[in-house]
Amino acid sequence: MRLPLALAVVLALACARDPKATGPEAPVSSSPAGAPATAIAGPSASLDARLEAIRAEHGVPALAAAVTRAAGEVARGAAGVRRLGEHGAVVATDAFHVGSVTKPFTATLAGILVAEGRLRWATKLIETLPEGRTEVRREYADATLADLLSHEAG
Repeated sequence: MRLPLALAVVLALACARDPKATGPEAPVSSSPAGAPATAIAGPSASLDARLEAIRAEHGVPALAAAVTRAAGEVARGAAGVRRLGEHGAVVATDAFHVGSVTKPFTATLAGILVAEGRLRWATKLIETLPEGRTEVRREYADATLADLLSHEAG
């Protein structure tokens, strides 16, 4: 059993939520992909404008984002250019390379689960996957969620 895969499975299963438990949701945008984003903070503030301000502040070529709720997409926007030195504007449906985000996504999900009381930082891997208890190497038996996320599991 590989620990990173096992942790990902545990987090994915534990993150399944009841949509009714999230409370009322914002209305879903009917804007087609690439169209101007639905206003989020009032009639004049679009997601595109927010992204352009962030893009300009940090000097990056482009940003795109989507805001979702359990009911679906609320807004979508993009700002910037597809390639530095060129004029082609980026659109929200363009493909972006997201880099190595597995670790921060996993840590964020783990933090959410700990905050909800569904896991503890001291939760041991073998506590979450008891059917795999015989497959876990002895030196990993006491590895906790905190150990796995801090790369101190042994």
